[in-house]
Amino acid sequence: MAKRGKQSGPKGPKNLTASIAPAPKPYAVHMTASAEQVYVDLKQKSDAAQARGDESNQHCTTFRMVDDAIRRIIPADPTNRKYALHKPLNDVYRIAKGRMRIAWIISKDSRELLIVFISVELRKEGDARDPYAILNSMHRAGLLQKIADDWHRALYTPPDASVN
Repeated sequence: MAKRGKQSGPKGPKNLTASIAPAPKPYAVHMTASAEQVYVDLKQKSDAAQARGDESNQHCTTFRMVDDAIRRIIPADPTNRKYALHKPLNDVYRIAKGRMRIAWIISKDSRELLIVFISVELRKEGDARDPYAILNSMHRAGLLQKIADDWHRALYTPPDASVN
């Protein structure tokens, strides 16, 4: 039986920080007018509850969840497969937390994302307010594509360029 020789190499602790790439910059977040209106509504209800001294109010909890998702969770990794929807909505991502559903589209080139939908209603499949039914009807009507096209045009058109 052959003896194993000692492995040669540097002794002491390894410098792991040199091989770790810096974390990518988070995506910039934008909202459609309707998503922004829901966000502002939630903020106003939360602020009113806090002004009454009721920080454990449902409005405060809901706003904190939505705000955390928009400011921290989604921008950190918006293309994670766990957020991806299936065809025909395969270009749309969503996060679900309790009653909350937030859907967005992304531009990988510019590292920006557009929140197209925020729902804090109880999800009941087949209901007119079911977020997935709404997204599907937006898709069938061509609204999601129009929103994406308009947003991409705005992202990639220089401010001083004329738009036809």
